[in-house]
Amino acid sequence: MTINPLRLVADENIPPAAVRFLRELGHDVTDVKELGLIGVEDRRILELGFRESRFVLSLDSDFGRLAIAEERPNAGIVYLRPERPDAGSVIRLLERFLASIDTLAAGAIVVIEEGRARIRLPSAKS
Repeated sequence: MTINPLRLVADENIPPAAVRFLRELGHDVTDVKELGLIGVEDRRILELGFRESRFVLSLDSDFGRLAIAEERPNAGIVYLRPERPDAGSVIRLLERFLASIDTLAAGAIVVIEEGRARIRLPSAKS
């Protein structure tokens, strides 16, 4: 199974090798390090993702808090929880996740850890 290309904004904690890996698979990845946005507030990264219709890819759980508890607009979040934050561990998590799905709904919040992935779909507002 192959997922359609994703549009992502990689937080500063995503290793450059993981960004390259995703790009080599055809995913459209904007890296905050390349934009000179190291150290900016998470809400600004979430806003960037929303403006550009990109999932935020991060090792930082604060994005989920911003999206859920504070109800900040977002295009979606992919939160990785590797056993170690090194490039190899991050890439292995991404490989397993990308091989297991074929589509990802806009606005979904995904938590990927060793052995499982949880997907929270956006709720419909009335």
